[in-house]
Amino acid sequence: MMALSLSCIVNVFASENNLTTLNLDEEIQIDNSNYEEYEKFGEVLANSLKSAESAEYDGIIKRYCESNTNPVFEDVLEVLTDNKDNNTVYLKSSEKFNDRYELVYDIGDNQQLVITPSSIIVDTLTVSDDGLSRATTKSKTGTSSKTYYSVIGNKIFSLTVECKFYYNGSKAWYKSGFDYYYTKGAITLWQVSNWKCWKEKSGTSYKAYCSGNFHWGVEYDGNGLVIQDIYCKNTVTCSKSGTITKSATYK
Repeated sequence: MMALSLSCIVNVFASENNLTTLNLDEEIQIDNSNYEEYEKFGEVLANSLKSAESAEYDGIIKRYCESNTNPVFEDVLEVLTDNKDNNTVYLKSSEKFNDRYELVYDIGDNQQLVITPSSIIVDTLTVSDDGLSRATTKSKTGTSSKTYYSVIGNKIFSLTVECKFYYNGSKAWYKSGFDYYYTKGAITLWQVSNWKCWKEKSGTSYKAYCSGNFHWGVEYDGNGLVIQDIYCKNTVTCSKSGTITKSATYK
Protein backbone atom coordinates (compact mmCIF):
# COMPACT_ATOMS: atom_id res chain seq x y z
CA MET A 1 0.00 0.00 0.00
CA MET A 2 1.25 3.49 -0.81
CA ALA A 3 1.35 6.22 1.81
CA LEU A 4 -1.04 9.15 1.48
CA SER A 5 0.26 11.57 -1.14
CA LEU A 6 2.19 14.65 -0.08
CA SER A 7 -0.48 16.93 -1.54
CA CYS A 8 -3.09 15.32 0.73
CA ILE A 9 -0.89 15.80 3.78
CA VAL A 10 -0.38 19.44 2.87
CA ASN A 11 -4.12 19.98 2.63
CA VAL A 12 -4.52 18.64 6.15
CA PHE A 13 -1.78 20.63 7.86
CA ALA A 14 -0.39 23.42 5.71
CA SER A 15 -0.50 25.54 2.61
CA GLU A 16 1.48 23.95 -0.20
CA ASN A 17 3.26 27.25 -0.89
CA ASN A 18 4.80 27.23 2.60
CA LEU A 19 6.02 23.63 2.54
CA THR A 20 9.65 22.47 2.42
CA THR A 21 10.34 18.74 1.97
CA LEU A 22 13.42 17.31 3.74
CA ASN A 23 14.50 13.74 3.02
CA LEU A 24 16.56 12.26 5.87
CA ASP A 25 18.21 9.83 3.43
CA GLU A 26 19.89 12.85 1.84
CA GLU A 27 20.23 15.13 4.87
CA ILE A 28 21.68 12.74 7.46
CA GLN A 29 25.17 11.25 7.20
CA ILE A 30 25.90 8.57 9.83
CA ASP A 31 29.61 7.85 10.27
CA ASN A 32 31.18 5.14 12.46
CA SER A 33 31.63 7.42 15.47
CA ASN A 34 28.04 8.62 15.37
CA TYR A 35 26.79 5.07 14.90
CA GLU A 36 28.60 3.90 18.04
CA GLU A 37 26.97 6.68 20.06
CA TYR A 38 23.64 5.86 18.41
CA GLU A 39 24.00 2.23 19.57
CA LYS A 40 24.98 3.31 23.08
CA PHE A 41 21.90 5.55 23.26
CA GLY A 42 19.71 2.55 22.46
CA GLU A 43 21.50 0.19 24.86
CA VAL A 44 21.20 2.52 27.85
CA LEU A 45 17.53 3.28 27.15
CA ALA A 46 16.80 -0.45 26.76
CA ASN A 47 18.43 -1.18 30.13
CA SER A 48 16.32 1.55 31.75
CA LEU A 49 13.12 0.04 30.37
CA LYS A 50 14.06 -3.51 31.40
CA SER A 51 13.80 -2.60 35.07
CA ALA A 52 10.53 -0.66 34.72
CA GLU A 53 6.83 -1.41 34.39
CA SER A 54 5.17 -0.82 31.02
CA ALA A 55 3.08 2.00 32.48
CA GLU A 56 6.31 3.89 33.20
CA TYR A 57 7.69 3.73 29.66
CA ASP A 58 6.24 7.03 28.40
CA GLY A 59 7.85 9.04 31.19
CA ILE A 60 11.17 7.18 31.04
CA ILE A 61 11.52 7.66 27.27
CA LYS A 62 10.59 11.35 27.48
CA ARG A 63 13.05 12.10 30.29
CA TYR A 64 15.79 10.03 28.68
CA CYS A 65 15.53 11.91 25.38
CA GLU A 66 15.60 15.23 27.23
CA SER A 67 18.80 14.41 29.12
CA ASN A 68 20.78 12.18 26.72
CA THR A 69 22.33 12.89 23.34
CA ASN A 70 21.66 10.70 20.35
CA PRO A 71 23.88 11.94 17.49
CA VAL A 72 21.45 10.80 14.81
CA PHE A 73 18.46 12.41 16.54
CA GLU A 74 20.55 15.55 17.06
CA ASP A 75 21.31 15.64 13.34
CA VAL A 76 17.59 15.41 12.60
CA LEU A 77 16.88 18.31 14.96
CA GLU A 78 19.74 20.31 13.45
CA VAL A 79 18.20 19.86 10.02
CA LEU A 80 14.97 21.30 11.40
CA THR A 81 16.81 24.22 13.01
CA ASP A 82 18.58 25.00 9.73
CA ASN A 83 15.17 25.26 8.11
CA LYS A 84 13.46 27.24 10.87
CA ASP A 85 12.57 30.07 8.49
CA ASN A 86 10.22 27.76 6.62
CA ASN A 87 6.67 27.82 7.90
CA THR A 88 6.22 24.09 7.41
CA VAL A 89 8.70 21.23 6.99
CA TYR A 90 7.70 17.79 5.70
CA LEU A 91 10.23 15.36 7.22
CA LYS A 92 10.44 11.98 5.53
CA SER A 93 12.73 8.96 5.26
CA SER A 94 12.64 5.79 3.20
CA GLU A 95 11.94 2.30 4.53
CA LYS A 96 15.41 1.27 3.31
CA PHE A 97 17.06 4.10 5.27
CA ASN A 98 15.21 3.21 8.49
CA ASP A 99 15.93 -0.51 8.06
CA ARG A 100 19.64 0.15 7.55
CA TYR A 101 19.95 1.89 10.91
CA GLU A 102 17.27 0.02 12.85
CA LEU A 103 18.40 -1.21 16.28
CA VAL A 104 16.39 -3.82 18.23
CA TYR A 105 16.80 -4.60 21.95
CA ASP A 106 14.95 -7.15 24.09
CA ILE A 107 13.46 -5.40 27.13
CA GLY A 108 11.15 -8.14 28.46
CA ASP A 109 9.26 -11.30 27.56
CA ASN A 110 8.05 -10.83 23.97
CA GLN A 111 8.87 -7.13 24.19
CA GLN A 112 11.42 -5.13 22.18
CA LEU A 113 12.69 -1.57 21.95
CA VAL A 114 13.26 -0.45 18.35
CA ILE A 115 15.36 2.61 17.50
CA THR A 116 15.30 4.12 13.99
CA PRO A 117 16.74 7.46 12.79
CA SER A 118 13.30 9.08 13.04
CA SER A 119 11.49 7.26 15.87
CA ILE A 120 11.52 5.11 18.99
CA ILE A 121 9.16 2.11 19.08
CA VAL A 122 8.10 -0.22 21.88
CA ASP A 123 6.92 -3.52 20.37
CA THR A 124 4.92 -5.86 22.65
CA LEU A 125 3.30 -9.29 22.24
CA THR A 126 0.95 -10.64 24.92
CA VAL A 127 -0.18 -14.29 24.81
CA SER A 128 -2.79 -15.95 27.00
CA ASP A 129 -4.06 -19.53 27.13
CA ASP A 130 -7.86 -19.48 26.91
CA GLY A 131 -8.20 -22.69 28.91
CA LEU A 132 -9.86 -24.69 26.15
CA SER A 133 -8.23 -28.12 26.15
CA ARG A 134 -9.96 -30.74 24.06
CA ALA A 135 -8.39 -33.87 22.70
CA THR A 136 -7.69 -32.24 19.34
CA THR A 137 -8.39 -28.50 19.66
CA LYS A 138 -6.90 -25.78 21.88
CA SER A 139 -7.21 -22.00 22.00
CA LYS A 140 -4.98 -18.97 22.65
CA THR A 141 -5.28 -15.19 22.45
CA GLY A 142 -2.53 -13.03 20.95
CA THR A 143 -2.26 -9.24 21.28
CA SER A 144 0.35 -7.29 19.31
CA SER A 145 0.91 -3.62 20.19
CA LYS A 146 3.34 -1.01 18.88
CA THR A 147 3.86 2.40 20.50
CA TYR A 148 5.68 5.09 18.52
CA TYR A 149 7.65 8.03 19.97
CA SER A 150 9.29 11.02 18.29
CA VAL A 151 13.01 11.87 18.37
CA ILE A 152 12.34 14.20 21.32
CA GLY A 153 10.57 11.45 23.27
CA ASN A 154 6.93 12.46 22.81
CA LYS A 155 4.43 9.63 22.50
CA ILE A 156 2.81 9.86 19.07
CA PHE A 157 0.43 6.88 18.90
CA SER A 158 -0.12 3.21 19.72
CA LEU A 159 -1.44 0.55 17.35
CA THR A 160 -2.96 -2.76 18.54
CA VAL A 161 -4.43 -5.90 16.97
CA GLU A 162 -5.85 -8.81 19.01
CA CYS A 163 -7.33 -12.17 18.06
CA LYS A 164 -8.39 -15.46 19.67
CA PHE A 165 -7.27 -18.53 17.75
CA TYR A 166 -8.10 -22.22 17.56
CA TYR A 167 -5.35 -24.69 16.60
CA ASN A 168 -5.09 -28.49 16.49
CA GLY A 169 -1.63 -29.37 15.19
CA SER A 170 -2.79 -29.49 11.58
CA LYS A 171 -4.17 -25.99 11.13
CA ALA A 172 -5.06 -22.74 12.92
CA TRP A 173 -8.27 -20.73 12.52
CA TYR A 174 -10.31 -17.86 13.91
CA LYS A 175 -12.17 -18.29 17.18
CA SER A 176 -13.45 -14.84 18.26
CA GLY A 177 -12.35 -11.61 19.88
CA PHE A 178 -10.89 -9.92 16.79
CA ASP A 179 -10.13 -6.36 17.91
CA TYR A 180 -8.01 -3.57 16.49
CA TYR A 181 -7.53 0.06 17.50
CA TYR A 182 -5.13 2.97 17.80
CA THR A 183 -4.69 5.65 20.47
CA LYS A 184 -3.25 9.13 20.02
CA GLY A 185 -0.46 10.58 22.14
CA ALA A 186 -0.02 14.19 23.27
CA ILE A 187 -0.12 15.80 19.82
CA THR A 188 -2.68 18.26 18.45
CA LEU A 189 -2.40 18.06 14.67
CA TRP A 190 -3.24 14.51 13.74
CA GLN A 191 -4.96 12.41 11.11
CA VAL A 192 -5.34 8.71 10.27
CA SER A 193 -6.32 7.51 6.80
CA ASN A 194 -6.82 4.13 5.12
CA TRP A 195 -7.49 2.53 8.53
CA LYS A 196 -8.56 -1.10 8.10
CA CYS A 197 -8.32 -4.65 9.43
CA TRP A 198 -8.57 -8.12 7.94
CA LYS A 199 -8.14 -11.81 8.76
CA GLU A 200 -6.86 -14.79 6.79
CA LYS A 201 -8.71 -17.95 5.97
CA SER A 202 -7.78 -20.94 8.10
CA GLY A 203 -4.63 -22.79 7.12
CA THR A 204 -1.31 -24.00 8.48
CA SER A 205 -1.18 -20.64 10.27
CA TYR A 206 -3.72 -17.89 10.87
CA LYS A 207 -3.05 -14.14 10.77
CA ALA A 208 -4.96 -11.04 11.83
CA TYR A 209 -3.92 -7.56 10.68
CA CYS A 210 -4.60 -3.88 11.10
CA SER A 211 -3.02 -1.03 9.18
CA GLY A 212 -3.26 2.67 8.42
CA ASN A 213 -1.46 5.82 7.36
CA PHE A 214 -0.69 8.01 10.37
CA HIS A 215 0.03 11.71 9.85
CA TRP A 216 0.95 14.29 12.47
CA GLY A 217 2.37 17.78 12.85
CA VAL A 218 4.33 19.20 15.78
CA GLU A 219 6.05 22.48 16.54
CA TYR A 220 9.70 22.07 17.45
CA ASP A 221 11.53 24.82 19.37
CA GLY A 222 9.72 27.59 17.54
CA ASN A 223 10.86 26.30 14.17
CA GLY A 224 7.43 26.20 12.59
CA LEU A 225 5.38 23.10 11.89
CA VAL A 226 7.11 19.75 11.31
CA ILE A 227 4.99 17.20 9.43
CA GLN A 228 5.67 13.47 9.43
CA ASP A 229 3.69 10.49 8.20
CA ILE A 230 4.14 6.74 8.39
CA TYR A 231 2.35 3.67 7.06
CA CYS A 232 1.99 1.01 9.77
CA LYS A 233 0.78 -2.58 9.55
CA ASN A 234 0.53 -4.70 12.68
CA THR A 235 0.19 -8.50 12.49
CA VAL A 236 -0.45 -11.28 15.00
CA THR A 237 -0.07 -14.92 13.85
CA CYS A 238 -0.98 -18.31 15.32
CA SER A 239 0.77 -21.40 13.97
CA LYS A 240 -0.87 -24.81 13.68
CA SER A 241 0.93 -25.81 16.90
CA GLY A 242 -0.26 -22.74 18.82
CA THR A 243 2.85 -20.56 18.63
CA ILE A 244 1.84 -16.88 18.67
CA THR A 245 4.13 -14.38 16.92
CA LYS A 246 4.03 -10.72 15.91
CA SER A 247 5.39 -8.68 13.04
CA ALA A 248 5.16 -5.11 11.80
CA THR A 249 5.70 -2.93 8.78
CA TYR A 250 6.38 0.78 9.14
CA LYS A 251 7.52 3.04 6.33
